[in-house]
Formats: sequence, structure tokens, C-alpha cells
Amino acid sequence: MQVVDAPHLKDLFGLSFAGVVRVLQGMLEWRRQRSGMLTTNFAEAGGFIKSSPSEPIPDLQLHFVIGKLIDHGRKTVFGHGYSCHVCLLTAQEPRPRHAGERRPDCARRASTPTSSPSATTSIAWCAASS
Repeated sequence: MQVVDAPHLKDLFGLSFAGVVRVLQGMLEWRRQRSGMLTTNFAEAGGFIKSSPSEPIPDLQLHFVIGKLIDHGRKTVFGHGYSCHVCLLTAQEPRPRHAGERRPDCARRASTPTSSPSATTSIAWCAASS
């Protein structure tokens, strides 16, 4: 588990005065428009990787969370930040079976990424260009 302290990123969920104000505003927005910060699932992204090149399929699952989350939220953490959690996938748990690809259209960076039909495990990003 990796937790990053980012006090300047007030758009992330956090336990602070500014965070409480944002949540209250988010509650109002959700009630009025059914949109806003409270419509998130908190685990905004994820991925699968191999713990070793010798593994036949990925055995680790990554969860990227838009808040400082320790011990699955059982411990109170003040401030703003983000975290990444790693889960070991055992033989009894489902694992990804396809190594598809998700790639942004580099010519149009604001466009929707293109995906192959089997996109589940790898993400390829454009090289930085100006």
C-alpha cells in the first residue's frame, strides 16, 4: 500500500475543513442534479500486474483511490492525498485472461481512448510530445 500526502490537491477526498465544505456542497449537487463528487466509486482506476515474469498470468491487482485510505478506511487519516493498494490474487479468485490494449489517440489527446476487444490488463500511453 502506498499513501501519498498531497495537501495542495483539495479536489481529492480528504478530512479537513475544506474537505468537509466540499462534501456538503457535493451533497447539495447530488440532490439537485445527481452529479458531482459524491458519484464516484472512490477506486477510480485499477490494473493487473505479474509479481514475477515467471507467473503465467497477473497475480496482483492494483486499486488507485482518490483519498488517503489506510486499512480499508478503518483508520482516520487527516488531510488530502491519494493511495494505491495491492491485492494478491489467489487461485480461487478470478484473474484477467486477456492482455488487450487501451491507447489514447495521440493526435487528439482529449479524445476517448481506443480499446481492443480484449482490453483488461495493459494500458499504453502516448509518448510526451509538444
